[in-house]
Amino acid sequence: MLERGTTILAPSVTRTGYTFTGWSPSVDVTVPRHDVTYTAQWMPIKYNVTFDANGGTGGWSRSLDYDSAIVAPTVSRTGYMFTGWSQSVAATVPLGGATYTAQWEINQYMVAFDANGGEGGMSEKQDYGTTIVAPMVTRTGYTFRGWSSNVAATVPASNVTYTAQWVINRYTVTFDVNGGTCGTDATTIDHGATVGDLPVPARVNATFLGWFTDAEGGEKVDSSLVVTKGMTLYAHWLMLEEALDVGEGIAFANSEGVNWRPVLDSSAKVGDATARSGEIGDRTNTWLSATVSGAGTMSFWCKVSCEHDDDNTFTWDRLMVYTNGVEVAEWRMDGETDWTRREVSFAGGENTVKWVYFKDRSISEGEDCAWVDGVTWTLADVAVDVGGGKSVLVPMDWIDAHSNIVMAVGGDKSVAMKSTAANGRKVWECYVLGLDPEKTSDFKITSFPLKSDGTPDLSAITFEPEQNRWNLSGATPKLKGKATLDAEWQDVPPGGDPSFRFFTVEVQMP
Repeated sequence: MLERGTTILAPSVTRTGYTFTGWSPSVDVTVPRHDVTYTAQWMPIKYNVTFDANGGTGGWSRSLDYDSAIVAPTVSRTGYMFTGWSQSVAATVPLGGATYTAQWEINQYMVAFDANGGEGGMSEKQDYGTTIVAPMVTRTGYTFRGWSSNVAATVPASNVTYTAQWVINRYTVTFDVNGGTCGTDATTIDHGATVGDLPVPARVNATFLGWFTDAEGGEKVDSSLVVTKGMTLYAHWLMLEEALDVGEGIAFANSEGVNWRPVLDSSAKVGDATARSGEIGDRTNTWLSATVSGAGTMSFWCKVSCEHDDDNTFTWDRLMVYTNGVEVAEWRMDGETDWTRREVSFAGGENTVKWVYFKDRSISEGEDCAWVDGVTWTLADVAVDVGGGKSVLVPMDWIDAHSNIVMAVGGDKSVAMKSTAANGRKVWECYVLGLDPEKTSDFKITSFPLKSDGTPDLSAITFEPEQNRWNLSGATPKLKGKATLDAEWQDVPPGGDPSFRFFTVEVQMP
């Protein structure tokens, strides 16, 4: 206590975080007559409080009164999750202020690439903002055309799915008619679709067997073929000559309009195919003919299935056979007559055998047709005069195979003769000794030994198949050879020439 009238000396006061602004009430100079209390007056110091959003939004920096309440702001950052501040936020403004820095954890989002029926798609979580690398996708039978939306460069702030877009492939199926004719050369088919209705080509003297995957052999296909690539389909044919099982030397002709046609037939006489007469109406006929040249024998098989003439006059539906325009009456067939073999020989010239299936004015029975199969032509051997009272037996089929060294004489053929010597002596170019791969009926020499002087020892030459020998005693032979049939003949040196495949014996007649 101070005595009244004593001078009052106010103390010096401090308060953390505040500035002293005076007393309340004002301090008297001396002690007044009554008790008095003087209260210090304070003003809070302002300090900066900063909330650094650290790449996000919502942060702030303010000057706040010391010890005033601090309310942290709400901050956000695209692609990140807020995990707190760099230090715990004080309840009130601390002495000297404070800076709080937002802490973030990067978000992960699902990035999916839907292959949409293909392969190579993916789905994985990736950090926000990282680079997106689209996968390589494939789909059998389709071409990739991109994604359902443009793929972002970096991962967005949400799950995202990109869907592959595809365009179906279209393939060209080409039809190789292999000698026939067809209105459709090719068609275009979607991948995985069936080829659908296939065209039906046509070819003279042939029956269409179907479409195959290879020109020879292969797999037969139909409308159910599933197309998965570009391809060529090949027409396969059963040819008339093939069905008749003929060899060389026979020329066939067929009636116009309603042809005889080759057919696959398990009951064929030779092989698995035969020639069947065309389908005709009453009072009409359909025919097939075979023409040959030279002396030889033609044989064939035939059968018929039609109405039977009970009077055995063979004047109803029937099969007739003609040779050079004259019917062989005893060869008429009707009713249900099974395979029957016929044979006819010709002395020479050009000759024709013709098969005619004829229908009378009414009635059809059985299969109403005729068949011919196994037509063969065997040439007779021809004795050829080589001069000097000597001759040689030459297989006629060999002469036909080598027209370059034979000439036509009347209706037959004879070995070609030529005069090369000044004295007019005849020189005969005899057998070509070799095997022509295109002429399987040729024969080949299996040995042609030479004498010590380099001339061929004709008596020791052997052939395959075995051939008749010729008598050329007193003649002067010379062996010539060549590598190919179209090359020039050259003298065969002593010991032979390994490059030669074909040989001829020139004989200088005495």
